[in-house]
Amino acid sequence: MSNSNTDTSESGECNATDTSEIPPLSEMYDKEYPGTAVRRLRAVHERVAILATDGTLDGPWEEVRRRLLWAGGLRDLPNAAPGQGYTGHSFNDWNHVDCTTMLGDVSDSLNDGSIKGIAKGNLLGPGIRIASLPELGEGGSWSTCAMGCNQDPPNDVAHVQFRSRVAFKLVWVPNENYDTFVLVDDEGKLMAKGTPSDGSAALPHRREREMNFQIMKGSKYATVAESVAMNSTRFCPLVLRRLQSASESATEHRETMVNVVCEDCQAPIRRLFGLLKGSTTPCSRCNKALCGKCSGNHALIPFDENEKDEPPKKESILSYCKQCFQEVSLLDYSKTYDIVEPSNEDGANNDITLLWVHGGGSSRLMFRPHARLLAKQGYRSILMDLPGHGTLVDNTALTLDECVKTVQSVLQNEGCDATKTIYIGGSLGAYIGFHILKELNGKFAGAILMDCGQNVGPDCSLKARIGIVVLRKMSGSMSNKALMGAMMGAVNKSKADFHLVESCYSGGMFFQQGPNQCDCMHQVAPASIIPSLDLPIFGFHFAKTGGLR
Repeated sequence: MSNSNTDTSESGECNATDTSEIPPLSEMYDKEYPGTAVRRLRAVHERVAILATDGTLDGPWEEVRRRLLWAGGLRDLPNAAPGQGYTGHSFNDWNHVDCTTMLGDVSDSLNDGSIKGIAKGNLLGPGIRIASLPELGEGGSWSTCAMGCNQDPPNDVAHVQFRSRVAFKLVWVPNENYDTFVLVDDEGKLMAKGTPSDGSAALPHRREREMNFQIMKGSKYATVAESVAMNSTRFCPLVLRRLQSASESATEHRETMVNVVCEDCQAPIRRLFGLLKGSTTPCSRCNKALCGKCSGNHALIPFDENEKDEPPKKESILSYCKQCFQEVSLLDYSKTYDIVEPSNEDGANNDITLLWVHGGGSSRLMFRPHARLLAKQGYRSILMDLPGHGTLVDNTALTLDECVKTVQSVLQNEGCDATKTIYIGGSLGAYIGFHILKELNGKFAGAILMDCGQNVGPDCSLKARIGIVVLRKMSGSMSNKALMGAMMGAVNKSKADFHLVESCYSGGMFFQQGPNQCDCMHQVAPASIIPSLDLPIFGFHFAKTGGLR
């Protein structure tokens, strides 16, 4: 096949003439992954070979994405409804980056719960049949979720739900701007590479690109991207330090060295043979030296589900380096939200989805116990991290616009039905919830907002303004560990408070963007927004002096 075989239809759909030869029958069956549409996979490989040499992968991102769809045997259907062939998300986020070619009889296969983070069931067959280009051969194509691919063997949608290999996988390269991608095959071998010409602003959001590499890291699929990054003059310094940590470890704990640096931020801790000493704290897990700022930010109480409920204690709060913090944390850093499926004994599902949005400084773990209890009543829950919190603490700035984008992305990825989706927000999640409900009007059937009765918006009282200034100052100057310790005195008053280890302390707290949290609340005027909303809102602690009534 050559470039002369390709053309573009009037609708903008890329098409090609299939000139590939039919392989022998013995070569059309994959013993290890029998759901693979082998001939279709080979046709995809031929098309990727064209992209590797014709320069289109270095063009504008939208054109690049359309060519990736064409190579994978998929139509460009950005306006179709989710479940009806919609491909607007394909290669456009951190997760839907696996081009999978599966036989027709397995395209209706369901997820039995084996794939973590993927909705149970996950029926994709109807959409696959609509979106797949027929000229590539038997079976269909789809951009399946890569989540779980870093396990051996891969525990992702392609390999588990469809028992199929991936024809190619898109992996973003961890250079300074995450603006280059590679296409690798099922064995992790390089097929093509591209750097879209219109720059980072036109690409999927940076946090999506970073998360994409994060879920690949440690697997065969990340090797090529790491190699490309290592040879780049614009390689991300943080990733470089991690990849080269083995060569640096020999000098980390020498007392006589001129400079001992913090493992996380590389700031000097001890200089001039120890005559000038900074504040040092060892990681509670690997014993690496940390500066006071990093040890204060990466602190938590390890969670053991088998432990008896007991009040949390200050001495239980431990400091970690960033890597150990992420590994010990109850948060799964390979994704930014969790799905809690119904688990009631009779198997009944009331079709309602609850989107839980946590409070300031917390994470998606905040409502984990609540979601588990409601799962027994047949409710499906989505627990998400806000920008500047949890798994997104380093990747995004906390602003009202970013919060709207993050919620919109979750709703789109999960194909949520607006008539059966309820927004639930607590504290910060409730205050910004008013803005989200206004901007995403029509995306929710109702809302439950808690602990947002105090008017701290633009028209608040002088007393409230002073409180915002004080809170802004405190949250910007105290470490997460110090704030966690300070909270201990305000809790431990009832058995319900014991759940704070699971719902709060086990994932760590995230006040690095505390001033931004205050700014977000101060920009929202709930009383002005509520009249414009056409949905029922149930409020807890809605009424305080000067607040909402």
